[in-house]
Amino acid sequence: MLVLAACKSDPLPYWTKCGDLKWLTNIERNIIKAGFKGAIVYAWRDHGEVFFEVLPCTTNCADVGSTVYDCSGKQVCSGGGFSGISTCVYTDGPLDLVVVWKN
Repeated sequence: MLVLAACKSDPLPYWTKCGDLKWLTNIERNIIKAGFKGAIVYAWRDHGEVFFEVLPCTTNCADVGSTVYDCSGKQVCSGGGFSGISTCVYTDGPLDLVVVWKN
């Protein structure tokens, strides 16, 4: 049984304003091809802009780290990994954080 419910007047997720996300689909395909398990892609807003954080592996893998992209697929920053160094600076912190994709 499929149940649909709307909590807000705008039924589309906020990240759809980004338009074509082929670049994100390609990243997801590459994660699957690499055999990573537990990958997660989050979307959030910061000062009205939409960002995507890609964590390619969270299960049974080395500390891979994460990469943050803007709507166009441009890498904004990265963090974690073995070095623990982060180039990400959040002004408001992630707002409306949602899981967009996971495997």
